[in-house]
Amino acid sequence: MKFSFHNRITNEQLAQFRYLTDILTQEARVTQAKPKRAEQKLAMIGYITGFLGYFFIKTEIFKAPTMALVARVAQKPGFVSISLLVLFFAVPLFFLWCLLLFLKQKFYEKEISGLIVLAKKSMAILKETNRIDMDDDIEDAEFLIEDYKKRFGF
Repeated sequence: MKFSFHNRITNEQLAQFRYLTDILTQEARVTQAKPKRAEQKLAMIGYITGFLGYFFIKTEIFKAPTMALVARVAQKPGFVSISLLVLFFAVPLFFLWCLLLFLKQKFYEKEISGLIVLAKKSMAILKETNRIDMDDDIEDAEFLIEDYKKRFGF
């Protein structure tokens, strides 16, 4: 799967499939552990990023280059000075944002792949016991699994 902004797993899709898998596992009485939620992993990355940001601010590692750059822009405003300012601040922040989006997508894919395994196991048990009242949920899960396989290559 190529990373793009159009072909990705959204929070709503993950929540919907998580809810459907919960229903199927409860009805099939499957006791297998569910995969760790992606939001917990993303929160840990946020804590680490925040700690590193706090560390860089408190140690003033970037204070001298930043002050020199701001002083240059204040003394000689021009294209070169402003472009250096953009390169120093905006470009690293943009790459950090892209990295976080990429990691978020990977965590979502990992959680969905674990939920697919759990849903398939639950569907097999429900089909084996001839649970007619669960046919709609089983069909929904089968449709979503095929859609995820086609779109994301699970």
